[in-house]
Amino acid sequence: MSSNPAKYAQLRRDAEHGTRQELQLLIPERYIDDVPECEPRDNPMTKAVKASVAYIKDIVRDHDASTNSNNQPSSVFTPNRTELRLKPVMERVKQHIQGRGHDGEELSDEVKRMMDEATDTLVNIIDNWEGRGQQPQG
Repeated sequence: MSSNPAKYAQLRRDAEHGTRQELQLLIPERYIDDVPECEPRDNPMTKAVKASVAYIKDIVRDHDASTNSNNQPSSVFTPNRTELRLKPVMERVKQHIQGRGHDGEELSDEVKRMMDEATDTLVNIIDNWEGRGQQPQG
């Protein structure tokens, strides 16, 4: 049985498109609206990645604000369901980024680095919180 490169490429594009849509549903619209347009215009995945990085930075700021002087998480920071759902979506986006380009375009090294750092930070925060055995609010 031979492989079909065109079918594989289409499945890859479909998976990326679905992941991008899921990511856009989880990110508050104001973050997407605040991403400045670039020349050449960002492809849709790049814009979603930039918006998600900004959103994660705000989550991290909230987390850091609720960490006490001993660097122990306080009970104040509890990720909501959206933040918990964002973790696996960001991990899938990161997998797409590590592959070849998106819709025929390669993401810049800077966007890849921002995505890696933001995803790793979010994963660490959620994993640490889950280790305390709490349930999501909201």
